[in-house]
Amino acid sequence: MNLVRTRVVHEGAGSWIVDFLGDDGESVSIKVADDVGSDEADIVEHAKRIMIQLADLAARQRRSR
Repeated sequence: MNLVRTRVVHEGAGSWIVDFLGDDGESVSIKVADDVGSDEADIVEHAKRIMIQLADLAARQRRSR
């Protein structure tokens, strides 16, 4: 996926949605709790850290098979 846009939306119900949008129509959405902060840049960085953690977990699971 080639990232072309990042969209950040505050749900108003205690969380943010960060959408990472690709050039071919693919997307990844991460829900981030309000307690992470209120600055959109901080919210995006936190969402990126979540994706890195998930990728690391998937890699470890593949190696353990």
